[in-house]
Amino acid sequence: MDYEYLSSVFKYIGILINNDLKQEIIYYFPLVFSEKSSKYMFKTSYVVLKQPLGTFFIDFINADFDNIEEFKEFFLKYSSSILDKNYKKILKKDEYSESEFNELLNKIYDKKLSSLKKIQGQVDEILDYTIIHPRRKDFTPIDRLLVLQTVHENLTLLRNNNMETLTFYKLNNVPISNKTENELYDLIKANEHRVEKITVSIPTSIESLIYFSLLNVLENNLILKVCKNCNNYFFANNSKTEYCNNIAPYSDKPCIEIGRNHSFMKGLNEDALLERYYKIYHRKATLARRNPDIKEYVKSFDNYKKFGKIKLADYKSKSISKEEFKIWLDKKDKFV
Repeated sequence: MDYEYLSSVFKYIGILINNDLKQEIIYYFPLVFSEKSSKYMFKTSYVVLKQPLGTFFIDFINADFDNIEEFKEFFLKYSSSILDKNYKKILKKDEYSESEFNELLNKIYDKKLSSLKKIQGQVDEILDYTIIHPRRKDFTPIDRLLVLQTVHENLTLLRNNNMETLTFYKLNNVPISNKTENELYDLIKANEHRVEKITVSIPTSIESLIYFSLLNVLENNLILKVCKNCNNYFFANNSKTEYCNNIAPYSDKPCIEIGRNHSFMKGLNEDALLERYYKIYHRKATLARRNPDIKEYVKSFDNYKKFGKIKLADYKSKSISKEEFKIWLDKKDKFV
């Protein structure tokens, strides 16, 4: 595919879905850090990011946007994809010093945090209804999405269809940029080449981008799971897989390795306090994720995550006794 040509016709971020390869191709305006000038700079042309279908969606719903460092990591990877088409009101320059960039990032963070968390909360509800815990298993995810879209007006994400489409033609696997008229006709005439129609979707907001990504997850029947260890979403190769490949919390091993070796579960079974600790963790994480607008849930999980890590390490190293750890868990084992 002639990505150089395709990039030249874009005005905003665009997504092309390759269903045959189960791949998403994202075009966006990149922000990069130049070590030479020690500045963050917007490139003058769009770049192409090819990755497995649903990667953007997973990156978004798993991001802890309460952590500004995770927000920064996501922003640097996808840049203005998290903004709307009026982003130029915020991004007034093409390059920023490190201090200017941090100031800019804080401004964007303050402006977008609430809406990003709201989107995540709605995505949780949609995924829970359509895939994770469906009430009607005799229907498809798309069937359940239709019902949800029709009867739950509060899920505004399901009405964010603000998409532009770009349709053009290309030669199969042949670059056409900078070709003369006769050269193009010669390429078309060659038996091994054929003209193909390409349609690219161009979301005009982060809401429509997430909605578009969600539809492709459902329509392509991707197996979306919640890891039984870290509680994050992931795509599985088969429906029996229960653990993701990410590094497990409080460990240097991936969740799938911990799950396969049963060492993690064995440790929990041998120590009821550890089992209780992780049950509280997962409950608070779920409450915070599904209710981002309820500050008590979010604050409760953030505190548990921050101080729990210290308490857990103290308990495992025997710096505190079982009784002391139990008393701490008793205080934290509340609905909020």
